[in-house]
Amino acid sequence: MSLPSDAPHSWWDRVVEHIRDDWPAVLFVPTLIFALHYHNWLNAIDGYAFLLIGNLSAIVELPDTTETKNARAVVVLIDADSQENRYYEHSPLPRCALLADLRTIYAANPNLLAIDLDLSPAVWLGKRLKDQCDKAESRLIDLPVGPPNAQDELRCQHQLYCLIQEKARNGTGTVVMAPFNAVNKVNAAEQNDWLAEMEKAHVQFRRAELPAEYGLVITQYTNNDTFANAVYGLYRGKQNKAESSAPTEQTTSLINPRVYASGVCPVPLIVPKPDSESEKRADTWCPLNDELNAKVPFLQRLNKALQPLKRRVVFFGAGYGHDDTFLTPLGELYGVEIQAAAFLSRILPVRKSELAALAGDVLLALLFSLLIAAFWGRYFRHRMSNHARQRQWAVLYVAFLSFWFILVVLLTCAVSLELLRRGGVWLSPAPIAIGMLIDAFALGSVHEAIRVSTEQKLELVGRLKASQAAGVFNEAANTELDQYRRHPSSWWDSVARFLVLDWYRLWERQRIAAAALILKRAVWLLCIAYAASLILFH
Repeated sequence: MSLPSDAPHSWWDRVVEHIRDDWPAVLFVPTLIFALHYHNWLNAIDGYAFLLIGNLSAIVELPDTTETKNARAVVVLIDADSQENRYYEHSPLPRCALLADLRTIYAANPNLLAIDLDLSPAVWLGKRLKDQCDKAESRLIDLPVGPPNAQDELRCQHQLYCLIQEKARNGTGTVVMAPFNAVNKVNAAEQNDWLAEMEKAHVQFRRAELPAEYGLVITQYTNNDTFANAVYGLYRGKQNKAESSAPTEQTTSLINPRVYASGVCPVPLIVPKPDSESEKRADTWCPLNDELNAKVPFLQRLNKALQPLKRRVVFFGAGYGHDDTFLTPLGELYGVEIQAAAFLSRILPVRKSELAALAGDVLLALLFSLLIAAFWGRYFRHRMSNHARQRQWAVLYVAFLSFWFILVVLLTCAVSLELLRRGGVWLSPAPIAIGMLIDAFALGSVHEAIRVSTEQKLELVGRLKASQAAGVFNEAANTELDQYRRHPSSWWDSVARFLVLDWYRLWERQRIAAAALILKRAVWLLCIAYAASLILFH
């Protein structure tokens, strides 16, 4: 039996040979990772990748097109100052203060109003008034001043409901957050009667829940009974019917991180301090709050924010405290701001291409496998070499591979960033990075170790056959046996060889190789000593 030929190949021949030998592994890893990603098993990693890349994509201003001009909404926030000094930190929110603010918002003539607040009848006020709504009464100007009291609040609550019904009947599309279910049967019946009365006036009630996963909110529910979807339906001139029962499966879609900066314009009831997050996120079309004085009336600031909008869409909700804040690509935002971004993401959606993602994973896995084979092949050939200097330099190839791995991951992140901020397409770098990590430091290293070991065995057989033909078989066999490094006979022998004997014996033959070995052992000792110092002295 003859040994395989070791004739030199060109670089292209080696590439073709590598693909021919390794194509099963090249296809298996990216398709496995793709399947795990498709079934949401990688959501934790993918979510934080979207958090980082989405933040960077929001920095670039969107092109000034008709589509981007339409993807704008104003968010009126009950800020901390208003909640403390006008709403008196009361829960449920005082109805008289709500009535006053809603009158001001309606005075700006919004086409759509989305109220992300629970407006259901307050239990502490007792049975709600059921008098017929009168236009003059719903526009009553005189409102009580001071902390809420039951008699005034009951009257304001009735006027609040009448105002919302009147505006909804007159063409202002209105979506209100679905109230929390009452526990008491009497209160539940009262709540259901109120919902039926409001819905007759074309007021829609929808769930305002947000899918928080691993501490992040980067997606929205897209079922018909959701808040943002109902607003989008009215925006498109359609009314999405709420599902009669809870859906068996919640469908989600990504919230476009670019619309936080380019489409959401926060307008607090009272102008915040200049270093507030609202001013940092405001885009050029949205009036910066530091350009306005706190003495400027709220209605004037609201009209200025609504002026560039073709369709005047206003969201109204809480902008105080930390109970309704969520981590997004632009930091912690209030729920009503995220609802506005969810609505705008229906106009400027983030598209996902599963076919392009899989094709990109396979192509990159194929290209990266060439680097893996090159670096691990050289590492094992040097590590198993008869020359001491080559054995000591072998570790550099692992360092080179690590460098290229990090570089390729950064490049895939850069490509994902450009696709997201330029074209609104999300191709997650997480599956690619995980696939390359498995290939580079698990499957690829084992495969190359087996291949190099097989090559060296064949080379050994060839040398021994040649020595037998020359009549020097015993001398050749003894030379090969001298390359074998015996195992330590005891713990003391192992420690002594590691710290001193290995490099000391090598110093007599190869001082450069011995110096490299000393350097590696010194780095090892420094790491151990530093970790020990952290435990003992900190």
